[in-house]
Amino acid sequence: MMFSRDYLFELFTTHKFSDFCFTRPGERGLEVHKVLLSARSPIFKWYFETHKGKKADLLDLVACEGIMGYDSDDEANNTALRDSLFDIIAFCYLENCSDCRRDTNIHFNIRVIPLLLTHALADRFEIPDLVAGAEKKFRDAFAWFCTNAVDEHVESALKICFSPDLLKKRHIQGRTLELLRDTAMWMFEQQVENYKRAGQREKLMALMAGIPQASAKLGRQLVDADQAGTKGEAEGSVKQGTRE
Repeated sequence: MMFSRDYLFELFTTHKFSDFCFTRPGERGLEVHKVLLSARSPIFKWYFETHKGKKADLLDLVACEGIMGYDSDDEANNTALRDSLFDIIAFCYLENCSDCRRDTNIHFNIRVIPLLLTHALADRFEIPDLVAGAEKKFRDAFAWFCTNAVDEHVESALKICFSPDLLKKRHIQGRTLELLRDTAMWMFEQQVENYKRAGQREKLMALMAGIPQASAKLGRQLVDADQAGTKGEAEGSVKQGTRE
């Protein structure tokens, strides 16, 4: 039997008939319904079938299998994991991954980067709709930031995205790594074009020197495009000569 959105919202907000509680330090526990979460994700189903008790820390969801780079000594990473796990659970009820505290924040590390973790967890929990939703929100949030932030902050954000430290700390891989690289490269190209149009040569050179990986990739793309254009022109000339 399908539940209406209004009823799912009621269950999520009132916790009526809940039979399990995920805890977060310093915050009220998140009371959930095992059958509903199990129907949305095989990871939840496996967890509730193997877990005894009616309460657990949210991080227990990832600590059991050692996924997503769980590290009990890294409080910042653990907080980010808990927030993203909350996104996962909220989506199972509400079918959106909005967070007013995050979505109205102007800082890149709060507004944009956490969506990568939500995307990775959605993929791990096998919730395709949330994977697509988190991908769109990440791209939109990144684009919003690059449009509204000052140049120095945009450059700093791009450096973060191309830094190996981010990949190592957040354990970003697979589809999420591809999302990060594609979006960051797209934003890098946009910033390069912005500097070119504005005639800001010094800023352009500093940006490209500061992110050599992106600069090298952009250079390869330009060479490939030029070679493809040259090849097309040559083929056109051959066809024209043949007709003559």
